Amino acid sequence: MMPAMLPELGSLVLLSIMTWILLRGLGARRARNFAVLGLVFAGLSCGAWLSVLAMEPLDWVRRVAGSLTALTAGQTQLVWVSTLALPRNKVWLRVLAAPLSVWAGTSLAFVLMQPEPAAWLIGMTQALCALCVLAWVFLPWIGRERGSVAIGSRAVPSLRSACPRCGTRVDWAKGLYACTDCGLFVHLDWGQDPQVRDALKQQQDQGRTMRFACPGCDKVRDWARGEHHCSHCQTPVRLHWNEHKQGPKP
Repeated sequence: MMPAMLPELGSLVLLSIMTWILLRGLGARRARNFAVLGLVFAGLSCGAWLSVLAMEPLDWVRRVAGSLTALTAGQTQLVWVSTLALPRNKVWLRVLAAPLSVWAGTSLAFVLMQPEPAAWLIGMTQALCALCVLAWVFLPWIGRERGSVAIGSRAVPSLRSACPRCGTRVDWAKGLYACTDCGLFVHLDWGQDPQVRDALKQQQDQGRTMRFACPGCDKVRDWARGEHHCSHCQTPVRLHWNEHKQGPKP
């Protein structure tokens, strides 16, 4: 009995992993709608697989469950690609990888839904899925954290954190630096030689925060706007970004 249930149990484990990624994507403004749609697909898929396990399995129910899982996978990769950290000169890769995720998930759903899919559809799906696998391998390598970003001919120290406005992970250079996707300027400074220390002292804000490792001791914590000292090593960190309040249009 158990070996026959392995595909269904494996699909439920895969769905739990994708659900975790989608839930994290809810915190990123640019990926929130994609994450909500993915969670809808994940819930329907989970219910379909549980129906397969609980009742006498019907072929069409199994096909529907597989198709919904494929759609969930497409949305999950879309959320992952939308928030993945990439160098400023490689952000254009996101424009290619994001729609590729949806195309691969949708074509795989069509293949799994049909009892005898056409050969051209199978070939197209295999090609799209292969490109997705390449994205899983190469995009994290391209966007790996180097500890610095290139500004002209200089390598400026950097810290990685999600953008407070759009949620994309960015390697923020020391000093003034803009988000690679939404363009939000963030002033991040640390050490004993602050550039705008007096100005930032007046901008304490316990609202929205950025989460990154302390430059002095590598201890991860949440940092609010303003000037703060690490509770572990006392390294001074100064952080600021402009908060643009969105109100109703006149």
